[in-house]
Amino acid sequence: MSSKIFACTAAVLLCCLVTTTLAVRDVWHPENIEDMRPEAREWYETGVANAEEGLADFGPISAAIANGENANAALKAHMESVLAHVIDANQNTMELVPNLIYLVESFVEWTRDPSLADKAKLKAAVWYVKDKRDDKSYFLQNGAGFWFKLRLDNYLRKIENPNEAVLTLIEEFAALQESVLLARDTLDNAAQIHVEGIALLVPLVDDIDLNLRQIQAVVDWLKVETDNRAGDVLAKSELSVIDVQSKYDSLGNSKRVHISKRPSSMVA
Repeated sequence: MSSKIFACTAAVLLCCLVTTTLAVRDVWHPENIEDMRPEAREWYETGVANAEEGLADFGPISAAIANGENANAALKAHMESVLAHVIDANQNTMELVPNLIYLVESFVEWTRDPSLADKAKLKAAVWYVKDKRDDKSYFLQNGAGFWFKLRLDNYLRKIENPNEAVLTLIEEFAALQESVLLARDTLDNAAQIHVEGIALLVPLVDDIDLNLRQIQAVVDWLKVETDNRAGDVLAKSELSVIDVQSKYDSLGNSKRVHISKRPSSMVA
């Protein structure tokens, strides 16, 4: 198998979390953090730590807004961390989705009229990716949603007799929480398809000749679902950045936040 295939397959299976569709999207927290896989826990804790960092500093900011003061500069500085994580999550998603597309297209190529080499590549790829996960985007977006939720629930929604500026910020932060969690859920929903598809392929590739028609059916289904969902995953991820960046930029003139690429959470 080519090195490109291995590089792509390393990040194929995203975090395997079942996100329930609710009227209001909420932040995901584990029932028992000790049950989480080490890498998933690392990214989950990174997102939560970012959300909780500097939370107390938002008290004076929200109080100033409630008192009719201009707190734009302080609020903008306060938002830098959440914007950074949303950008980082989006960068990871923009790398991950093309890898998924490439992998599925390779599956299709290897299963049309498979040679011995094709069969070997298919079996190796399926077994290589079956336990792989990419948790980075999910948990950074989850943490970004938590960032907005903490500030809404602990400060903004507790202000008595809120003025128009407070009410506006409540509405904006609630919309931003929804935007980043929608990106998270769109990614997760697509991930479930790949998790299910790989799980179906694992026993079938033990005897590719005997199970070829079933394998082709699963691969064709994966191709259709990937084609149908990839654009929406990318769009929702990019939109979450645009939404948070727009609020950040609206708070005054200063440099945009640029994030140096950190190592991806792809499992090598």
